[in-house]
Amino acid sequence: MPDQPSDLDRPARPPTVALGVVLTATIFVTDLILPVGVATAMLYVLVVLIGLWSPGERYPFVAALGGTILTVVDLVVHSGGQFPLVATMNSPMIVLVIWVTAFGVVRYRRLEHEARREAATAQRYLDIAGVMIVALDEGGCITLINRKCCELLGYAASELIGRDWFETALPSRD
Repeated sequence: MPDQPSDLDRPARPPTVALGVVLTATIFVTDLILPVGVATAMLYVLVVLIGLWSPGERYPFVAALGGTILTVVDLVVHSGGQFPLVATMNSPMIVLVIWVTAFGVVRYRRLEHEARREAATAQRYLDIAGVMIVALDEGGCITLINRKCCELLGYAASELIGRDWFETALPSRD
């Protein structure tokens, strides 16, 4: 069975990109206003973290590249030809954190996608089974249920997940 197209393959949604652009511009202007040495550029990490909600895998890298470029531009603008020690030390560390965050966001999104795909595959296997299959937590609440069980009980899976199995599925003693 071929895999469905991943949301990781699609470009970022315009609202996500717009939020990233506005936040980037705000950070850059603030960074230009504040004196050299203030690590305002570290806030570009927030722009990269927006990638957690962006369906595109490219967004965190584009955001990291933008943050890197603007951090260097700010360093050059503030330096006036002389690079203060504090700015020279802060800027590479900020750029490193921005890129580590970008790779972390992409890795997280890939793992999340893989987990969803594996869960869907497991659910398909459960639904193929011609017997009732149900999993309960330690309190007796339903955490997983297959199609056959839903059919026999007359409920949709969404109606059963989280409910107490013994109160829902077993007949009362009356």
